[in-house]
Amino acid sequence: MLHSYAGRAPLLIAVDDVHLADPASHRWLVESARHVDRLPILLVATERSQYDVDPRPRA
Repeated sequence: MLHSYAGRAPLLIAVDDVHLADPASHRWLVESARHVDRLPILLVATERSQYDVDPRPRA
């Protein structure tokens, strides 16, 4: 799917609060990041790591 969209025009994927992602979404982000190196895609993700946030446990 990313190949299809990136084939039409450069693509920006922005994900905020990755620490709140469910395990399936986290796996998708990791796998996507591994495959975008030769595509016109910019993948930006933010993660909050402050003391007042309890991240979800990873499965």
